[in-house]
Amino acid sequence: MKTPSANSLLTTYRELIAEVRRLCDQKRTGTIFIASEDGHLVRFVLTKGKVVHLVFDTKHSCYDAIPLIHKIKTGRLQFAENIVEATSDGQLPSTEELLHTLELFYQLDEEEAAQKKNSLLKSPVVAKAAPKLPMALQPTFNFNEALPKVKKALASYVGPFANLLCDEYIKQHGGFKNAYEVLKMIDALALEIGDTETEKAFKIQIKEEIFQSGII
Repeated sequence: MKTPSANSLLTTYRELIAEVRRLCDQKRTGTIFIASEDGHLVRFVLTKGKVVHLVFDTKHSCYDAIPLIHKIKTGRLQFAENIVEATSDGQLPSTEELLHTLELFYQLDEEEAAQKKNSLLKSPVVAKAAPKLPMALQPTFNFNEALPKVKKALASYVGPFANLLCDEYIKQHGGFKNAYEVLKMIDALALEIGDTETEKAFKIQIKEEIFQSGII
């Protein structure tokens, strides 16, 4: 068993996710631990470069953990090679889709920061606004606002049949209560397309759209 490798320096969210991708690209097996500066702990369990389990703190795993990882701004990363914890039956997207999603978070943050900077430079008065929680964490937000976006995106791949597929899914599983259920529905509906590359294009398109709109 190899000694865990660790980075004692605080690094940014972008750098942390870049290191996760590097370890995946190297087909490593083990557990990545990320400890945030404000006390959160994330664990990525890898098997030959594939993320087979994901945990945020102790209560959130798999799909439910994905949007919460964005809360980490800076942290320290440790990789324990060949140390793999027992995993649950929770589902995850493919490793490439997961990494793309985590990278999308910081890309959107950077775009938003650039837009705010340009806006402030143009404005003679700088107003100090209170920080805004992501919509996924706002208790008044209704996740059903995601449904029309999913229907519209799916329709571009399967036509008017999209409405029926979405309504049938909601009938069987109920409405959305959290981000986990939105992402799980997207992956389930993608399977109805019947072509691997097209399914991937649909998932990337709709996930980017709901992240940009602040739903997750």
